Amino acid sequence: MRLPNNPTIYEIHTAAYLNELAVRDKTNIYLDTIPDDELNRLMTLGIDAVWLMGVWQRSAAAVAVDMANEGLQAEFRAVLPDFTPEDVIGSAYAVQDYTVDARFGGDDALARLRERLSHRGIGLILDFVPNHTAPDHVWTREHVDYYIHSDSNAALREPDAYAAVGDHSIAMGRDPNSAPWPDVLQMNAFSPGYRKATVDTLGRIASMSDGVRCDMAMLMLDDVVQRTWGQLAGEPLATTYWQDATHAVREQHPDFTFIAECYWDTERTLIEQGFDYCYDKTLYDYLVANDPAGACDYLARTADIQSHMLHFVENHDEPRAAARLPLDQSMAAGAITATLPGASLLHHGQVEGKQIKIPVQLGRGAHELPCSATRDFYGKLYAWLKESNIRDGTWSPRATQDSAIITYELQHEHTVAMLLVNYSETRTTIDLPIPIANYSDVLADNDGAPIIVQAAADKQLQLGPWQTRLLVYDQSAVS
Repeated sequence: MRLPNNPTIYEIHTAAYLNELAVRDKTNIYLDTIPDDELNRLMTLGIDAVWLMGVWQRSAAAVAVDMANEGLQAEFRAVLPDFTPEDVIGSAYAVQDYTVDARFGGDDALARLRERLSHRGIGLILDFVPNHTAPDHVWTREHVDYYIHSDSNAALREPDAYAAVGDHSIAMGRDPNSAPWPDVLQMNAFSPGYRKATVDTLGRIASMSDGVRCDMAMLMLDDVVQRTWGQLAGEPLATTYWQDATHAVREQHPDFTFIAECYWDTERTLIEQGFDYCYDKTLYDYLVANDPAGACDYLARTADIQSHMLHFVENHDEPRAAARLPLDQSMAAGAITATLPGASLLHHGQVEGKQIKIPVQLGRGAHELPCSATRDFYGKLYAWLKESNIRDGTWSPRATQDSAIITYELQHEHTVAMLLVNYSETRTTIDLPIPIANYSDVLADNDGAPIIVQAAADKQLQLGPWQTRLLVYDQSAVS
């Protein structure tokens, strides 16, 4: 199925999620036995697509690396006070094979889940990891030319940067700003063989899902490959990695959606090379830094590509929003990321206000009680967005004299919605274009009743610290 414009995407840590349901229902849960009430909950929330993070076959070699890493072991024990070695299943991004892990039910279970999601109007998104594979992927034995590799002695000279594989040394995965990652081996974007393998792999993923989230997509850009690997990568090919991949897959699957995890101001380049949506890490950084003026300036500068951005306040790589930000601020940031054009990402547990981030190497997470305030807030917000289709209309930033205010309008047919966020700790007042009596508040406790808290003819609205309003009026009814 083709995802709608401006989709709401729900990220699920697959292993931890299935474990959570199994504990709740006191039975083993696989992808095809996720209860109907769970899928119906997503439909009621207004989800357009589920991103199943980490469905592919995990690596035994990566598990061994994880178990030897004292830093990771400390992180695991901080998350799970009752941690045992059996909780470590290997990183979701150390892929041993692009088949669905048997512990989740295998490929057939995924196909059955996809059909059940489709019946509810919900698409399915899976991962692709272009930059690296697990050390025990079959390609390391059969296609060393797919990888950045050197002579056999490199692993002896630089054991923290290379792994010995047969008569070769294959580089450990990395980006140009980091130390090598010891549980993965580095692919070569300039390898013609790997280009073909990429197209084949993505074609398989496209036959199993409606979209793909490409991990660290910017690492496969020509300039990044050259900066990171130099002569070891060889010469760039005539076309770019992502142009080849997106074009070839869309020839067979024209409605398939490509999402890029990306950083370093590479968004425009990746959009040009075929991506539908790119991570909006810059906006995220402004929101967690309490910089509303910077956020407003950024949104104005990137207005032309906002429809291609994926907005979030948390994901599996970032701290939980409810842990990193005060409650009211986390919900204010959540309202902004939910209502901008482009894609909106909800992370499983965000709606419930969970605070403990689950490492991608673990098979379960900690038990946490839900926060009723965040659950009510997100429930109202996303349900109304889905019902109103407001994000299918036009988006217009609004200027204010108060640098702490983030505000913009969304209009669809006769409905106009104005988001107003006082992104600060200080009470403020904002001028409205029409009198208060004409508005209703989607986020009000009494289900969107008029917000007459001041004189009905007043055009000034008072906003407390971190207060968020989503005001709606019918343009045809206002003279």
